[in-house]
Amino acid sequence: MYKKFFDRVKYQGLLSALNYFLITVGLEKLGFEIIKQFIFTGPIVKTMDSQDINVFSKKADIQELLLNDLTKECGPRFSVSVDTKLNKKNQLAIGVIDGRAASIAWLMKPDNAIQQVDGYDLWLIQGCLTLAKYRGMGLYPKSITRLVELTFSLAKPNIRTAVLIESSIANYASIKGIIQCGFKEFGYVIHYKDKVLFSSKRKNY
Repeated sequence: MYKKFFDRVKYQGLLSALNYFLITVGLEKLGFEIIKQFIFTGPIVKTMDSQDINVFSKKADIQELLLNDLTKECGPRFSVSVDTKLNKKNQLAIGVIDGRAASIAWLMKPDNAIQQVDGYDLWLIQGCLTLAKYRGMGLYPKSITRLVELTFSLAKPNIRTAVLIESSIANYASIKGIIQCGFKEFGYVIHYKDKVLFSSKRKNY
């Protein structure tokens, strides 16, 4: 935890780090998790250069060096989780700098715990992580943009598509990146020990 705190101070400032740990970690100790939700319904007006972001649908296509980098960062179970998620037709975006893995983000179909958006084919971006030494380089918004572009490029012509993304209410850097990519506020949910206590009224989209 101390390493995470000092990493956040280094890359996002002391105030952001204190807010994040006092609010998020404090609430989590009580069993609460407050998540802010954002939605993107397109069309894409402007795009961000995402040339450093590679998207994979098969584990066999991911270079071994990238897998090793991510397994070292995320732990030995990461390789197994990649197999499981990719076998479910999810997409993995890996940010690459100088041939090394720098970030990850997943594009997935939401599970039953997430409310559906009426009239839309809904997708979810989650599991975003930027390795500590690469933070502050804009990989997070690049990854989001790349996955949004992919989603709408694969969308069926006569079906409206929406992309949902979530963030802790205290993760200001994450929220800033999400809004930068064109997402709009959608609502928020409060979980208490894996039970949804409250879901805000959805805004128009």
